[in-house]
Order: sequence, then structure tokens, then C-alpha cells
Amino acid sequence: SYYTTAAQEQAVTDRLAQIMPTFGFTAETDDYTKVKTIYDYICAHVTYDHTNLNDDSYKLKYTAYAALINGTSVCEGYAVLLYRMLLSVGVDARVVTGISYGENHGWNIAKLGNVYYDLDSTWDAGETSYDYFLKCPASFDATHEIAPEYTTPEFLAAYPMATSDYPSPLSGKCGSSV
Repeated sequence: SYYTTAAQEQAVTDRLAQIMPTFGFTAETDDYTKVKTIYDYICAHVTYDHTNLNDDSYKLKYTAYAALINGTSVCEGYAVLLYRMLLSVGVDARVVTGISYGENHGWNIAKLGNVYYDLDSTWDAGETSYDYFLKCPASFDATHEIAPEYTTPEFLAAYPMATSDYPSPLSGKCGSSV
């Protein structure tokens, strides 16, 4: 079963075709800059969908369409949009799931260099610091319990996780650069 129609998916593709060039990425743009710029964009333009959070019949809240076109979604919508945008600029990323404070939750991993880092644009959106940006699993463990399928030897061989947080000089409000 699909959560979006073909027309909604095309609307996402069309909107991304408008947005992505505004970032000014060139062949020389490093992956960190791509990840931060896109992350900031999402943090600045998407809000959490509290209105539909408990409406199980409203599946659109889980989609990149809801995040990008409506500007509101739950964690899966944030994560799917970040995934799609990062892949479009050549940064490998995945959506991962697990539990956070007893609730189902989704976030991303993205590859910088030879390893993957956790990042959670849902939790950083509208915040005053980058608490969930390019972190190693140990930094996420207190708040994010990743599902077991992402801890298997096979998964970790394909997606080796960083052993320390990404060394980034971030300050300011998440999303404030866009």
C-alpha cells in the first residue's frame, strides 16, 4: 500500500527540482556542506505534525510529500525527505528506525568519509543547538534505541558507524542558515 499518489510524488520531484539548485552546490562542494545545508533547510521548513499524530488513518504524515509540500510531518516524513535530498546530491544515507522514550521513531544515517553518522532532523528542528547532527551511535544511545536489524554484523559491514561524533564547528539555531 502506498501513502502517496503518483501525482504527489511528482509534486515532490518538481519541488526538489526548484529547491536543490538554490543551494549552489558545485562539483567542489564537500559532503559535509551538502549534509548541513540540506539538514538546515529541513529544520527551517518542516514542523512536527501534532495535529495528525494520533490519526492512524492519515498516512500522508509519514511522507516526504507532507514534509516538503505541506511543511508538516512526523519523524518518518522528515527522515524520508532528508534521505531523498541527500541521495540526490551524492551523499549516501539511509532511514533507520527504533524507539525513543518508549515511542516508535525514525531518523537517518549519512556517510561522511568512510563511516556513517546518526542525524535526527525531527529533534533538531526549531532547536537552539545541533544536538542530533552527525553523531556516533554512543551519543544517540541515551535517547535513540536503534532497531536490532541495524546492529547485525551484516548491516554494520555495509554501513560502518562512526566511533566518535563528526568534528563540526556548529553554533546557532538549527536551520538558521537558510
